[in-house]
Amino acid sequence: MQRSAVSIPSNIAEGQARGTARFGLHFIRIAIGSAADVDTQLELARRLGFVTADATRELNAQLERVRQMLYGMRPEHERRLASAGTTIASLLVFGLTAMRLFS
Repeated sequence: MQRSAVSIPSNIAEGQARGTARFGLHFIRIAIGSAADVDTQLELARRLGFVTADATRELNAQLERVRQMLYGMRPEHERRLASAGTTIASLLVFGLTAMRLFS
């Protein structure tokens, strides 16, 4: 459970360090998966009687807040990715136009 929990911010950091929207979005998705791991492990611990529902209530609330933040980060990265795609397409059209002009 600790490894999954630590994996959430670690993946965000790795995605940001890669410096592109594509990698940022990819690692946000991995972080969302790690949050699902923590959620599953909490539920299993409760069902197997290792912890009570009361003991997991605060952890579940914190996990829900983390999920909201992760889902909130996705649209910004998707917007950046779409913007980068538009920029690349514009450069491609410009390049093709320039090639025709000078050939």
